[in-house]
Amino acid sequence: IFNRNYHIGMMKLECKNKTATGVNFTDSGTSNNDTGLVNAFLDTKYLLKILGITIKEKWNTVNVLAT
Repeated sequence: IFNRNYHIGMMKLECKNKTATGVNFTDSGTSNNDTGLVNAFLDTKYLLKILGITIKEKWNTVNVLAT
């Protein structure tokens, strides 16, 4: 299959984890087999119960942090 120009195209991966303290992590990434580009993200979400707020952060492979 791989030697006959059957291209998979894009591969995706996503992993979700939750710590004992309630912090949620989502790791995701894509790899484009045609262009060689790889993108990955780390999403973090946690609740500050004392203040009643939820904080979300997203970090990518271009070193951009979004909150």
